[in-house]
Amino acid sequence: NPGVVAVDPECGKTKGCYHDCGAGAPCTYLISWLYQTDIVKFQFLFKIQSPTDQWISLGLSNDQYMGDDSVMECVMDAGTVQVKTSFNTDKFNEYPDDKHAGLHNYGGSVKNGVLECSFERKIEYPREPKVFDLSKPYYLMVAYGEAVAGNKFPHSYEKLPKVSAQKINFQDVGSVKGGASAVYPMVKAHGTAMTFAWMFFASSGLFIARHGRAMFNNSKPFGILVWFHIHRFSMIMTALLTLVGFALILVESKGYSKISDSPGNKSWYRMLHPPIGIVLVVMTFVNPIMALFRPEPKAPSRSKFNWIHWGIGILAYILSYGLILIGLDLTKSQSDVEAIYVVFAFIAYHVVMEIVIRVLPFLLAHMFGCCQFDCCKKSKRSYDLDMSDMSGSELPSMTESTHEKVLDDEKPMSFHRKQNGIRTFLLIFHMLASACFSIAVLYFFLKHPIDEAGPHTERVEHDDSVRIVGPF
Repeated sequence: NPGVVAVDPECGKTKGCYHDCGAGAPCTYLISWLYQTDIVKFQFLFKIQSPTDQWISLGLSNDQYMGDDSVMECVMDAGTVQVKTSFNTDKFNEYPDDKHAGLHNYGGSVKNGVLECSFERKIEYPREPKVFDLSKPYYLMVAYGEAVAGNKFPHSYEKLPKVSAQKINFQDVGSVKGGASAVYPMVKAHGTAMTFAWMFFASSGLFIARHGRAMFNNSKPFGILVWFHIHRFSMIMTALLTLVGFALILVESKGYSKISDSPGNKSWYRMLHPPIGIVLVVMTFVNPIMALFRPEPKAPSRSKFNWIHWGIGILAYILSYGLILIGLDLTKSQSDVEAIYVVFAFIAYHVVMEIVIRVLPFLLAHMFGCCQFDCCKKSKRSYDLDMSDMSGSELPSMTESTHEKVLDDEKPMSFHRKQNGIRTFLLIFHMLASACFSIAVLYFFLKHPIDEAGPHTERVEHDDSVRIVGPF
């Protein structure tokens, strides 16, 4: 039909094909090839995605990662079609000195919203090492995007390059459907580091600083209470993993990555991830540096310092969850949507746990008859750090210091022990829960990406039957 790209009935019979067609649905692209003695004949069909000039390319790769890929491309230029050879060096696409290296009898046209181009490609072209030998199998990568005056813009951010689930031999006759998006291991490593940093270590460190000062209060390894050892270690790990995650994404994006907006884009919030991410990294290291220059406990400016220190820590923690949610929604993250649900569930759990650990002592007070001593009314809450609470000079970084002081002689010892025991149990439970939520998020985040077409790739061999090859 005019203006429609459909599966060629000869696919899998007389020629090989790679496409994204669904059952009874038209294709976005159909790439077919016919292997001959010393050449391979290619034809590209591509349903144009917008009124602007477009391009489509087929990359040949020895792995499923972008980089070191030989590329054949068809580019619109004011109604005409250019056929060229290029090469992906890491994340950039470059042309050899001869843009038509290995190509013969090339041409193309645009009719009824469909870009069509055909060409012959030499099987071997030793004069240009970036033109791969077609007698060998490769992973196929299909990408497309907009062009201006014959120059390609980067491929659509919403539609990442599709990579075949297995290497394809051009000498075979088959029809291969679907393919996962290109793999981005550095993005996965970045997300893993940031998830552990903020969902586990920061969450544990902040929680124990707020509620854990009575935790194992009879034990002082190296003269410092256990709660502070745990808090300090947690916040150091938060800072280190944040730094590692930041470095990984800088390497992946070759510097600052600006996520561009597009007309009608409903996911505008994605653009906030890079700039707010940088703000978070700065805040992560500003707070401990501030702590090194904190005023003396009796200094007039100490109260102001405490609130600034607390505010930066809490703001960084809140921003981290916004960034995690945005990051999981980014196309390159290739994350299942369940990961986002788990993060929201963890936020809800966090709110509930804050309420429980604050309300439970009062419930215990009533149970043990504490309130007849008025001890429930004589509590002092402070965002400062009592040096006697840690028997050292270090100041916890990236969080406020919160503790309750109650007159011991007015409180029954049984209540004291019960309260501390319950708080210790809840703190340990929270750390375990944070670990479980983090692992759940990473499970859905690190699962091998699945294409929109489904979790399988179809391959037709010499007939019209469909055989399931297996999951990506």
